[in-house]
Amino acid sequence: MPKSIQTRLRVDGAALHLEMTDDGRGFSMEQIAVGRGLPGMRARAAALGGRCEIDGAPGGGTRVRLVLPMGSS
Repeated sequence: MPKSIQTRLRVDGAALHLEMTDDGRGFSMEQIAVGRGLPGMRARAAALGGRCEIDGAPGGGTRVRLVLPMGSS
């Protein structure tokens, strides 16, 4: 279980940026299999025209960055 989780949210006019970082146990990037979970987040972000980047290392925590384009009004 992580001891701390940081969340950052910002809008730069063209996109919404969300970054979440924790100091948990992390994981090997090879552990990310096709399916729901983290790969599903990537697929859903891509379907909305955005991207989702996931970085992790055993013992090094995890960082998820999500960028979604802002719709025109």
